[in-house]
Amino acid sequence: MEAIIIIAIIVFILALSAYFGEGNAPTPYNVRSCTGKNWKREFPEVSTEMIREYLECFVDGMAFNSKERLKFEPSDEVLDVYQAIYGGKTPFADALELETFSINLEKSFHVLPNFLEEVWHEHLTLGELFSRIIAQQGTPADPKTAARFSVG
Repeated sequence: MEAIIIIAIIVFILALSAYFGEGNAPTPYNVRSCTGKNWKREFPEVSTEMIREYLECFVDGMAFNSKERLKFEPSDEVLDVYQAIYGGKTPFADALELETFSINLEKSFHVLPNFLEEVWHEHLTLGELFSRIIAQQGTPADPKTAARFSVG
């Protein structure tokens, strides 16, 4: 019973720190210069606004500062970034970063609640995930979303 209480306290503290104190992206991501050109080269038909919104969903989910959003490349693996937060390992308990990222995608891009789970694989990159979201935007749940993010 004590172990459960200790685990619950650790999870609670991690969640509070993620909620109240956004941090910088971990190394090697935090030392990069702006990757906006790489995103536009990979997705030339997608508006800069849509790319930034997607990356904002990601950095918010990972509890990084918003200013860090253009430090991530399309080729970055989601799991690598997540594990970098925890010293390169997958933790027993975390601050629900991936779940928060998934909820952010639901809110901003109207993907289904289990979208991230359905497309997930160990080497999923930010670019691959973004491609799948773009493909789904062809028939968005909310037509106003399509107008907000011009593709083409």
